[in-house]
Amino acid sequence: MTTIIERIFITPAFHYSHHGVSMADNVSAPNGNFSNTFSLWDQMFGTAKFTSAHPEKFGLLEDP
Repeated sequence: MTTIIERIFITPAFHYSHHGVSMADNVSAPNGNFSNTFSLWDQMFGTAKFTSAHPEKFGLLEDP
């Protein structure tokens, strides 16, 4: 459940989900959560994914 604060400001979980490897874990959003301070931008462009969990793996899917 997200709070009003999480709908406005970036939380650590929101930010970390952007750096997750794959959307298969249902936590990562590598093609979303681009905002740095306000999650409103991601909400406006449909790229917001709100989560309270952190991805298990960070980085690129096909990292050489």
